[in-house]
Amino acid sequence: MKLEKRRSILDIDPERGTVTKHYTDEVACARESYWYLTLDYGHPEVLDLDIAGGVLVTRYHTPCTELPNYRPIKQLVELLRRLETDGIHHRDVHIENIVQGPDGPLLIDWETAIHAPGHPSYDLHGPEVSGIPVPDIHVPLKRYRMWIGVEHRKSVKTLWNIRELPTTVDQRQASVAGSA
Repeated sequence: MKLEKRRSILDIDPERGTVTKHYTDEVACARESYWYLTLDYGHPEVLDLDIAGGVLVTRYHTPCTELPNYRPIKQLVELLRRLETDGIHHRDVHIENIVQGPDGPLLIDWETAIHAPGHPSYDLHGPEVSGIPVPDIHVPLKRYRMWIGVEHRKSVKTLWNIRELPTTVDQRQASVAGSA
């Protein structure tokens, strides 16, 4: 199955177990590939990579959008807290960027991720609380600040019908203060 996005074309082949992402420019490929190569958790396995050619091949995992009863909110929050501890902010956590991994949810589309240690998680609390800027590619999209608790038609909170997220800024601040 082919899926065309603004900055890439994806060849999704569940039978072969692969997702091949063809980028429109190698900078976007390098930006996203960096996270796949740097982090040893939180994303599908890289099977092949050609940054100069703008191609990233990862292991296929079933998207949450195809799994109506798969709502691993606690595991997703644990993953986002781990990223926060490592100073990493994905900045595009929504239902279409979550897939079912063998041990819990994984995130895809890391192109907007940044490393900014010492800030509350953009992905758990949003840009206003975290102090992390909205990704440049999202700025032109009015009201597109994607994190799990945002009121948006694609958000985790909306689509999984979550009334209260199992995290607060006070808990996060207490955990950061305790580890200092």
